[in-house]
Amino acid sequence: MQKIINVVEDYLTRETNNALLITGEWGIGKTYFFNNILSKEIEKVSTKENESVKYKPIRVSLSGVTSIDDIERRIVAELYPSLNKGTKIGKGIFKFLLSVPKIKEYIPEIPNSDVIDSETDNLIICFDDLERRSKTFPIDSLIGYINNLTENNNLKTIIIANTNKIEDKSFDEIKEKLIGREIEYKINIQEVFDTLIQSEFQSFSQYTKFLQKEKSFICSFFQDYKNIRTLKFILTRYHNIHSQIEIIAPNIQYIQSNKEALLKDTLLFTIAIAIEHKKGKVTRNSKEE
Repeated sequence: MQKIINVVEDYLTRETNNALLITGEWGIGKTYFFNNILSKEIEKVSTKENESVKYKPIRVSLSGVTSIDDIERRIVAELYPSLNKGTKIGKGIFKFLLSVPKIKEYIPEIPNSDVIDSETDNLIICFDDLERRSKTFPIDSLIGYINNLTENNNLKTIIIANTNKIEDKSFDEIKEKLIGREIEYKINIQEVFDTLIQSEFQSFSQYTKFLQKEKSFICSFFQDYKNIRTLKFILTRYHNIHSQIEIIAPNIQYIQSNKEALLKDTLLFTIAIAIEHKKGKVTRNSKEE
């Protein structure tokens, strides 16, 4: 994470006309990282033109976008709260607003030139979910549009995507025109495990103690399949199972004498079924079986 933060800070303080690509598998927390960590670090970085002006990040999801108009609506929607407050904007984003064909439909009153800080372009747009765009929207059109923002509007842009899921074979060639640097987002599953326990189950001391004891066993399933959403799903679902076993164990001799084995078996079952379920391999017909 710190490496990515360093790369982004370097990108923001250099003269560039390209974008930065952060890639990684689905479910490992790329969006969470941007929203909760990276965006806060970006807000600490001063623009090259003005030390007193800090960068302002916005995130625009490309999931399901079908056209350029669709993207522009989403950008304007993210910008509108700031524009509505009369915040000064850079000439690049002002130029972008004027270029939007249907801007009057999105913003009744376009900010005039009085709100422009002509010395500064402090907006950085993060385009997330590149691989989840509509299949009817050509990848070359999308990349071309983002390229126009970086070159002609002088806007800093970050793209977040799982590039392994981009099926268009021409993507590798197309991205060379836009991407200045590509960096992979990786996680340490043991650190993620500790963070989840701390944030989600801190008040459940008995369950937390059990999870710490089984940490190596649980994390062993996520060395290759690094999916935080699935891990959180498992820990949350198993919490209920663990609680029920603890409740009934004192009243049932068999469970009381075999509790450790029962906990381990039910944990293994939960992990296996949850991973299969999240991968889409547990069908409706097979659930009961």
